[in-house]
Amino acid sequence: MNINQRIKTTAGRSSAPAAVAFTIFCWCFTVGVFADQGAVNGAHLPTDAKATCTADVANWFPNHEITANGWVTPADGLKPIFADFQNNTRCDFYRWGAQMFLWLTSGAGTKHVFNTPPVFYDISVAEDGKRHFLSETGPMKLAVRKSKTDEEIELGQAGGGDVLLSQNQSLVYYGLHANNVYALYTTGRKNNDSSLPDHFPSTSDEIDSVNTYAVEQGYPLTDTEAMALELKTSWADAATVRDRSDYVLTQAIVPVFDRAAKDPTTGKQQWTITGNQPKTLALVGMHVVGTVNGHPEMVWATFEHVDNVPDATYQYTNMDGDPATWPYDASGTWNFLPSNATEPTSIAANAQVSTYTGSGAECVRKDSQDDNTECIVNVNGAEIAPIDVIRPNPWGDDQSDSSSVANNTDLVSINVSVLSQLQAGDIRSNYIQTGSIWTAKGQIPPGFPDTDPDYLRGSTHLANSTMETFFQFHNKGENAFNPQNCFGCHGSTESDATGISHIYDELQPLPKK
Repeated sequence: MNINQRIKTTAGRSSAPAAVAFTIFCWCFTVGVFADQGAVNGAHLPTDAKATCTADVANWFPNHEITANGWVTPADGLKPIFADFQNNTRCDFYRWGAQMFLWLTSGAGTKHVFNTPPVFYDISVAEDGKRHFLSETGPMKLAVRKSKTDEEIELGQAGGGDVLLSQNQSLVYYGLHANNVYALYTTGRKNNDSSLPDHFPSTSDEIDSVNTYAVEQGYPLTDTEAMALELKTSWADAATVRDRSDYVLTQAIVPVFDRAAKDPTTGKQQWTITGNQPKTLALVGMHVVGTVNGHPEMVWATFEHVDNVPDATYQYTNMDGDPATWPYDASGTWNFLPSNATEPTSIAANAQVSTYTGSGAECVRKDSQDDNTECIVNVNGAEIAPIDVIRPNPWGDDQSDSSSVANNTDLVSINVSVLSQLQAGDIRSNYIQTGSIWTAKGQIPPGFPDTDPDYLRGSTHLANSTMETFFQFHNKGENAFNPQNCFGCHGSTESDATGISHIYDELQPLPKK
């Protein structure tokens, strides 16, 4: 039974028609569909952008029938266009990302492709430098953001150990997931199988070699057209969002903190862990990272819920081919910004995760705490509280650069195209692709610092407001930590290109069946 059959069998699939409650107006797509203005407006998108990047979404559904919350097939990563370095366009990759997100979030209730074995595994929290592929069907086990360095890579955002709180006081939790192609490729490499390439599989022959190994190990692959995929997800407490029915949901075990606790020496806030608790969580962000034909560096696409944050002002091209401006607008209800807030000019954390490891540690030990106990502490004495967040680089581009207009237009266009074709009531119409990045000819990036961006394609200042929150405003100072995009940290200077994945080295191989 493949994952399509498994989720449809266990979760069911609604066939009740959704009432169309939005005003319909004509949208001049190349595929000749009508745009649902309500869905587009709900996503805070301009409705008059030139249709430079569109998709025929019906082709992504079985039998070419678009149904609300219906099943979507995975994008075919082996299409020749991806490896046609002279002729492929940004839109080819943005379509891939859009279809993959719809596939990954296909399902019902709290069961979706990305959290359902055997095609996907959750990745465990690192313990003693080791991670494991988890195939349990129970709730995920998530952690709040931890410090992330080359030596210590934990769940959460890049750099530091900063904590993100929503305006309704929910901690943001982070999960990692990988598909069966990624898992069996990693298992084979860890078991020294010489038939596998030294980079994540990105051609038909390389996928075939992974499948041959997988069959030998007792793990025959399905959905191989999806290629190798690694995902990062971000979550908020579903009880704190405006309308949980507008979110992809999951069940998870998360740490619980005593928010009234204080450092017994200084009196500063120090939230201490009191245990773990099951919660229903709402998806606020997802990184979709996967190989496509000729691109072992992976395409890095990111998605956010439309209620997360507003964009800073950006320009795009309208239907008449003229420049147009979409202004900053904070009216409405946001997860990470107060309604009608003044546009922030910086985003600074006021809390961090700390760990008691002995004398001198920031996290002051209490009698009830053991070594390696975590807590959340103040940053420079600031109150642990929500901070104001926006997307200062809409669509992953520096808006001071005029070249951003074309990329802005492509991403607005693909989002309008997809959202306008989904049926009213589809949960996935509440999420947008805010950018993607890849290399021009499938080069493996050299890692931090990314001093030569000319070979990059797509959104060269890509960040997710829930995962790279505090590195969206780039510090250009000397010796600054300034990754600018995913490839600033995810690269490899070694002959073994698996270093682009920060979890690869810690992952333990699957046992042979």
